[in-house]
Amino acid sequence: MLPSAYMSERFGRWDLESLVAVGGLGEIWRGSRDNGPPRAIKRLHTHLVRNAEARAQFSQEQRLATDLPVHPGVVHGLEAGEVDGRPYLVLELAPGEDLRRILIPPRVDGAPATVVLPRARGIAIVRGACAGVAHLHAHGWVHGDINPSNLIVEARRDGDAVLVVDLGVARRAGEAGTVRGTAAYMAPEQVRGGAWTPATDVFALGVVMWELSAGTRLFHRGPPWLSQAAVVEEDAPALRDPALDAVAQAALAKDPARRPRDAAALGLLLAALATAACETAAPPAPPAPGVATPAPPDAALRPDCIYAELALDYRALPTTMREQGMASFVSAQVSDMRGDVPPPHTVEMRTQPGTSSFWAVFSGEPLAIERAVCAETLARYRKNGPKIPVIMTDAAQVVVDCGPCPAP
Repeated sequence: MLPSAYMSERFGRWDLESLVAVGGLGEIWRGSRDNGPPRAIKRLHTHLVRNAEARAQFSQEQRLATDLPVHPGVVHGLEAGEVDGRPYLVLELAPGEDLRRILIPPRVDGAPATVVLPRARGIAIVRGACAGVAHLHAHGWVHGDINPSNLIVEARRDGDAVLVVDLGVARRAGEAGTVRGTAAYMAPEQVRGGAWTPATDVFALGVVMWELSAGTRLFHRGPPWLSQAAVVEEDAPALRDPALDAVAQAALAKDPARRPRDAAALGLLLAALATAACETAAPPAPPAPGVATPAPPDAALRPDCIYAELALDYRALPTTMREQGMASFVSAQVSDMRGDVPPPHTVEMRTQPGTSSFWAVFSGEPLAIERAVCAETLARYRKNGPKIPVIMTDAAQVVVDCGPCPAP
């Protein structure tokens, strides 16, 4: 609990009522003005007022928070200025609790107990975070400090609402600079002082996703330098949920080029997981009259082949693609994929009459094929693996079901 001596203060026109949080750059108060609604007031630490780098960083946060188009998943700045030379930023006061407090609620009778969220709720929370972070990415920014403490979760009747807060270390995509962020959630390129890209935030979201599923910390080792070393050197253990693990491992790839390219892509992967879970829980619908149920190709496959079904959501395609017809679209997609797989690796596609599904058979060594198509699919094709949702184009969502290879 914060000391009572810090519980009230007058700051310019604002009445600061209680200290909410203290960070490396500033402190956040709950306050109000002229009997108005409560707000969050963030102000630079007094000892940093004469620090040119800290002032520049805080000034950037002021501009980003107030100028970024409003999005329900990102904290919005309402006012920025200075009081007696001390910069401040007024923000929406987010309802709910930060995810860290939900996972480790405070206890007075002993050590805190870690809470493991249900799978569906964990996926929904990370999807909500992805939506907010994707808004930043769409406007050319990388958050750089995604962690449970910066995700505010409000429980609602229709599900959790997630708000991404603290834009204090954000920087333009492609920029490198001072190492900033929370050590246990940094991407390897952050630790090394490299350029930040949207995939940098994807890594942090992957850490959050992994921890929600596992119920324990992933890279936290105590001192920041030990956590940073773990980020760079250690791999994430496999989760018990194979489908969720496939998405988490893709997000946690050490090489940013092998991760989903941005938060929007990761959100779609999680959306497909949630959809697959709902379909598994629901009783199967009977096939429509006259429509054949998709079946695997007849030909036997080699044991080292990767065998997958790609089920396109025909309704998600743009009107122009629908007008071309599914057959021509599939033909174009086959050509594109064949071009991505270098010899001696091959891919064979077979449509299923009367449906919007078709099958793909990738022949060759799995890792080489994965490298060949990873830039387009944003996920790994695994032999005998679980359902892995991937994105083939910006127009359609593709679900890849990597099943066991039929006997030769």
